[in-house]
Amino acid sequence: MSNVHSILRSLIIYAICIPLAVFLGYVLSDPLDRGSFVTVAVVLSVLCAPVLIRFHYPLMLLSWNMIAVLFFLPGQPQLFFHAFHPGTGGYNAFRALLTVGLAFHDGRVEAVELP
Repeated sequence: MSNVHSILRSLIIYAICIPLAVFLGYVLSDPLDRGSFVTVAVVLSVLCAPVLIRFHYPLMLLSWNMIAVLFFLPGQPQLFFHAFHPGTGGYNAFRALLTVGLAFHDGRVEAVELP
């Protein structure tokens, strides 16, 4: 006799995956449309989120100073991946550097203390 919970879980997974596959197939029927890129990017980022959360530190080390060329945008701009992941110490230090108050007086830079 089959386990009822495993059958129910399989049906729920199929109920999510099959319409998603049909929708992605419809969206990819015009692959060079900007909406297609956005839709596929969102779906892939949601699907890859557990891997990125689990292996964020090794991926950060492997992608240090990586450059990607966005070939589908006019002018082919480059995208620099930063090496800080939210939740790690380096990211927090980077955000702290950005939030420091600075004052510029006569060619000098002074740190402004927050109240």
